[in-house]
Amino acid sequence: MDPRHHHTHSNIGAMLDPTKDSYCTQKNIPIRNRIGDQKANLQQLEEKNRQKKEEEDEKNNQERYCLQQFKNVKPKVWDAVEDAKVENPHTFKRREAGVAISNVNVPKGLESSYQPSSTNSSRKNSARPEQQQIVSKIDCKNTSYQPPKPTNTNYFQQNIKNMRENQQEIQTKNIKPEPKQEKLGVVPEYLKNRKQEWQDERDKEELRREMDAELAKIPPGTRPVGDEERAQLLKDLKVAYDAEIKKFNSFRLQSDNQSAIRAKNESQDKIAQLEKTIRDFQRPGPLYIAIDE
Repeated sequence: MDPRHHHTHSNIGAMLDPTKDSYCTQKNIPIRNRIGDQKANLQQLEEKNRQKKEEEDEKNNQERYCLQQFKNVKPKVWDAVEDAKVENPHTFKRREAGVAISNVNVPKGLESSYQPSSTNSSRKNSARPEQQQIVSKIDCKNTSYQPPKPTNTNYFQQNIKNMRENQQEIQTKNIKPEPKQEKLGVVPEYLKNRKQEWQDERDKEELRREMDAELAKIPPGTRPVGDEERAQLLKDLKVAYDAEIKKFNSFRLQSDNQSAIRAKNESQDKIAQLEKTIRDFQRPGPLYIAIDE
């Protein structure tokens, strides 16, 4: 065995030879070629982009949808464009197209005394008929045009006047209105209203407390009796008491059977109950009776 490779199957050998991975070799894990994978991915992306571009170019090159009967018809929009075109636009750039163009280089003040040279006149005479027609169109004057009349306006003084007027308007806008003087020593109306609201709230709270106190005095399962209802019930109780006394007096002093004895005892008990109820109704103070269920 070559002594140089005595660490081939050890961890040290894996460290010395970076092309081998001892852990992956021991675990039988395949070593991935990441550079090759990246190149393959790039090639796939390039192929996709190329196909996408070809599809877009093919789509753009396709003839747009149009009916066969209107395929060779020219749009009406171009008719207006043809009518608006200038006749022979290339002639406007030539020197012999008009006097306005030929006198561009003439010194100021010498336009009337300026006479074109023989070369210019020969060029004018040798111009084509359509050029001469254009020159005549340019040389014609507009009779309806009138130059502006001079005015004797002193713009400096006018600007000063406008500036002063603007300053006065700004000053009048910035003036704050004087605050309205209120009457001194008088309670405002909103305070009076608020005071009355507080007083009403206090009265309601006091009335609620009194009602709660009265309700607390009432025993459970009973209700208070008014004066009119109390007088009417007392009258009915006295009528029932008189009728029961009359019934009790109708019995014999010595009864000979049990039913008569039992009826006499019941009448006597009822008389005693009526007497007690009448005394309760005649007693001064509040009266409470049971609530009928």
